[in-house]
Amino acid sequence: IERDHLDPAHVRTELERIARLQPYNRWFVAFMVGAACAALSWLVGGDLTVLLVTFIASTVAQIVRQQLHRHHFNQFLTAVATAAVATGIASTAVIWDLTPRAQVAISSSVLLLVPGVHLINAAEDIIKGHMLTGLTRGVIGAIITLAIAIGITLVIGLLQVSVTM
Repeated sequence: IERDHLDPAHVRTELERIARLQPYNRWFVAFMVGAACAALSWLVGGDLTVLLVTFIASTVAQIVRQQLHRHHFNQFLTAVATAAVATGIASTAVIWDLTPRAQVAISSSVLLLVPGVHLINAAEDIIKGHMLTGLTRGVIGAIITLAIAIGITLVIGLLQVSVTM
């Protein structure tokens, strides 16, 4: 807007057009999130079992996340709950000793929650000199990271899952 010197009427029209767009199908989004997390588990050395467990755990976790978001839950509590669900499902690979690399499923299944956008934007804002915005985004990213850690830790502690590799 600033660079192209767009007039307010054009901007309003475009924003209204964007607001009318239909969101992606939530089942498709959940499937693709599961596929992305599963692909990453494969890239970090997981086997086929790890890939399948990660896919199931992260897909279900994304569905839970969507439901909590739909009901306007706090984003930090949503991160705790989603991480707990993903970790609980992925922990089955460790509990049932399905594969020697089962711990990879736990770490890969929560990657859908990583606040990469917040942290990258925080760094960019700080570099550009927008300190308050950058620090705010950085703190939000840090709190989301803490929420993920709390969700994982709660489930690992409750299920007494060994996460050493």
